[in-house]
Amino acid sequence: MPAMYAFAYRFNASLIGLSSLGLLSINDFVLGGAVLPSHEYLWENEGNTGINLPFYKRLHNFVKTWRLLLHLNFNIFPKEQKLAEQYFGPLPPLIDIMKNVSMIFINEADVLTPGRPILPNIVRFSSFHVSENPDPLPKNLQKFLDDAKEGFIYFSLGSNARSSTMPKEIKRIFCNVFAKLPYKVIWKYEEDLSEKPKNVYIGKWLPQQSILAHPKIKLFIYQGGVQSSEETIRFAVPVLGFPILADQDYQVRRMEALGIGKYLEITTFTEDQLKNAIYEIINNKKYKERILIIRDQIKDTPYDTVKHLAWWTEYVVRTKGAPHLRSTLALEPWYQRFDMDIVVFLAIVTCIIVSILFYIIIKLLVYLYKISQISTNKKQKIT
Repeated sequence: MPAMYAFAYRFNASLIGLSSLGLLSINDFVLGGAVLPSHEYLWENEGNTGINLPFYKRLHNFVKTWRLLLHLNFNIFPKEQKLAEQYFGPLPPLIDIMKNVSMIFINEADVLTPGRPILPNIVRFSSFHVSENPDPLPKNLQKFLDDAKEGFIYFSLGSNARSSTMPKEIKRIFCNVFAKLPYKVIWKYEEDLSEKPKNVYIGKWLPQQSILAHPKIKLFIYQGGVQSSEETIRFAVPVLGFPILADQDYQVRRMEALGIGKYLEITTFTEDQLKNAIYEIINNKKYKERILIIRDQIKDTPYDTVKHLAWWTEYVVRTKGAPHLRSTLALEPWYQRFDMDIVVFLAIVTCIIVSILFYIIIKLLVYLYKISQISTNKKQKIT
């Protein structure tokens, strides 16, 4: 929330940003980073995974990204400015305060995110909240899972989306497919479910990490939240994703691109698609093998995450805002940052040179034509 930046200005304090999602384009742009809409690292563009995207897709991403940046700059920030000034009095533009952010902590794993140009004052971390030793399960749930001879599937749409509010047709598809599976199913469902299959256990709240850590789990069906993705990778459970909002579409497609899950559209999927996806992920060993590799890569760090972020926080305090880590591009107007003034100048010079050459060629051709006409007329007079 941009209005919160006013606290740092009012108390003359260093400002550290924290994002529970990936790096936002507006943060990257304001701090002087390279915003490349056509590259797959930009999570704000749904489905923006893979390289060598076709021209129409890159054009769509370009327009969408810069439209978002303009919307934030000329619509959201002015509203936040008015809100902040109601409580703090006159303030410099919030966008200028944002340029003075000392550091940003980004919840983003290198392994899960495509390589990108990164500023020195952006620090990544991942799986900050995941427990190495989750709490024991409730006894009734523990028994239900222990008795799952073929294993079990965990289904949760997170805290923002409620399974109980899904359309009846979609709930019917899930129930029909679950009833035919040889596996038990744990479903985070916020109300009573009269048509609940016998092999399904429902709960309004479920200890997700403890469930994912159970040795008999086969698959996690989820909405694609960042924290859930971190948890399922830490416990090496392949996923079937039904994205619903915000960054979830990108997250699920990344999991699919990495070979540790599959993507289905929650408004159009069929019983056959759901059943086939479940069996494909559970029976094909490559999903489990791949997620084990990625888990080990994420865990392979030379430091403790909490101590690492604490060190950088203290570093910002010791260096009085760490100004030496900031990019000077943040202070340049957009046309200088992207050398647009140079590009325009060279384009104008090129056009002038081409125009002069074209003019000379035309004049030369006209001159040669006149010479040839004079020569032809002389020959006709002689004959």
